[in-house]
Amino acid sequence: MENKKRIAITFIVFTLFFTLFRSSMSGIFSLYYSNFGVIDNNISLIKSFQNIGILLGLLPAGYLADKIGRVKIIIISSVVIASSFCIILFSNDLIGFSLAEFLYGIGLAMNSGAVLAYTNDLENHYNIRLEKKVMGRRTALQNIATLAGGNIGTSLFQIDNQFPLYFSIIGLLCYPLFIYGWIKYNDFSNLNPRIHKKRKLKSIDISFLLKKNVLYAIFISLCFEGATQFVLVYWSIFYVNSLNFNLSTVFTLSMISVVLGSEIYSQLTKSIKSNNRILIGTLYILSFSLFGMGILENRWLSIVLFALVEVCIGIVSSSILTLESEIITYEEKKSSILATISFVTEIGVISILLINKILMRSLSLQNMFLVSSAFIAVGLLLIYINHLKGKKRKEMI
Repeated sequence: MENKKRIAITFIVFTLFFTLFRSSMSGIFSLYYSNFGVIDNNISLIKSFQNIGILLGLLPAGYLADKIGRVKIIIISSVVIASSFCIILFSNDLIGFSLAEFLYGIGLAMNSGAVLAYTNDLENHYNIRLEKKVMGRRTALQNIATLAGGNIGTSLFQIDNQFPLYFSIIGLLCYPLFIYGWIKYNDFSNLNPRIHKKRKLKSIDISFLLKKNVLYAIFISLCFEGATQFVLVYWSIFYVNSLNFNLSTVFTLSMISVVLGSEIYSQLTKSIKSNNRILIGTLYILSFSLFGMGILENRWLSIVLFALVEVCIGIVSSSILTLESEIITYEEKKSSILATISFVTEIGVISILLINKILMRSLSLQNMFLVSSAFIAVGLLLIYINHLKGKKRKEMI
């Protein structure tokens, strides 16, 4: 098998295995906490600890991945997440769940960007470049894995609410063995960049933060993640508890829509060469869809708009992945750059989650969709204003 194909498959398979077992709780976290008597606005507080864990883990994880190797970090992350699920298994209160989410966030931080950076290292090592559509296909398959894992989780949840945790823990602890076997089979080594190995590190270099493409990636990620956090946390409570839809049905609709969005992105890249045009256009649709969810009273129209929101999430996720891949292509500190982008984004996401908790004291769940819509709208307005200023500067020159 040629190296290009082997690297593409590695990129996809590493993500699929991890996603399958991590995602068994993805559709039921909020319902699980609710079953233990946690009130709605405190669920937002619990989820904020996940983001705090991501925030505190991202920069050390990026540095360690560049220093000791991506594969070691990927393996450690699966063990950390398995440990967080063990804590959930033996907890039944706000403190235990918050601690578990914090540890879970650290595990996600360690995994964030590590597979992409490792794949990029393999590309550079073999002097090849994967096509953009691989990113879209990877995201689509990742979402299929989430669909499979989530449906397994929701099915097990209906038997016993702890069974999804057992499923995830066993799978995540087997993940390191799978990685080791895969690397040996394909004769891949854990490529270590060894950045400035012979030089003494005088200071941390964060000059890449001044680059326009990095700042743009941070801003776009902040708009997207900040606005969709409410949907990700509360969709199960809103559509299952409030609108009386079946949990497995809504989760399946959600993930199929995200997969469809990833596939739409792959097709759009064939006709629309500008990734930025796809990204901005989809964010507009996402904002309008969230606005509709916030004002429409018809449950069927609401579920249709929810599906459209998930399609947009699939497109934007693939688009952002492509954007980040383009940014790190010729950079040495790949994991550090990806970690920093996510680090700054998480600061904003934590703030949004805490604001959501405060707003939910006076606003209904449905009205909170309007808040998410407004967040994206403001972000797009700022992008438009900056674009106009850039045009004026060029005309003056």
